[in-house]
Amino acid sequence: DRRVRWGLDDAAVGAVGAILLVLAADWALGHGYLTDPRVVEVLSYLVVWVPLLGSILGACYLRGSRSLARDFGLRFRPIDLL
Repeated sequence: DRRVRWGLDDAAVGAVGAILLVLAADWALGHGYLTDPRVVEVLSYLVVWVPLLGSILGACYLRGSRSLARDFGLRFRPIDLL
């Protein structure tokens, strides 16, 4: 079945999740809970990428064919390492 079963609602879940986590991290930083710059740097990547990638994986595995290559055209070749 080539019909797409995901759409804007799945993208919105990832975007809203990322925004909420960014606001939570900003609140924690502003209140002094996060002081180590290395932790802040890692957290700044995680709060954005985890919800965005999670929404893609959720759409693929819950509503799609459970194949990133088939659903989104994501393929990995050895040349991609370079």
